[in-house]
Amino acid sequence: MDATTLSITLSAILAVICTPCGLFLGLVPMKADLVTAKQSKASQMVSFIVAIVFIGLLVAGHDLETWAMVIGLVIGFAVAKIPALHAWALHKWPFFEPKKMAPTPKRVKKAKKK
Repeated sequence: MDATTLSITLSAILAVICTPCGLFLGLVPMKADLVTAKQSKASQMVSFIVAIVFIGLLVAGHDLETWAMVIGLVIGFAVAKIPALHAWALHKWPFFEPKKMAPTPKRVKKAKKK
C-alpha cells in the first residue's frame, strides 16, 4: 500500500467520521442561552477531539485529510440545519431539544408624573 492510497483511504474514513460530528454540532442549539449543560459538555468534547485531530494532521502536513475533515463537518452541519430534518431529529432525540426558558415577568410601565 503506497502513501497515496493510504492518504485517500484515511481521507475517506475521516470524512465519514466527521459527517456525524458535524450533524451533532448542527443539532445542538446555536444560541448559548438555549443550550443545556449536557449539550454544552458534549459539544465541547466533540469540538475538542475534532480540533486536536485536525491540528495534528495539519502540523503533519496531511492537507488532503484536513480538507476531508472540513468537508465532512460542513456536510453534516448543513444536513442538520435542513428545517424538516432538524425538526425530525429534535422529535426523535430529546437530547437536542433547547433548554426551556423561564417566563420573563411582565414589565410594568410606570406612569410619568407631570
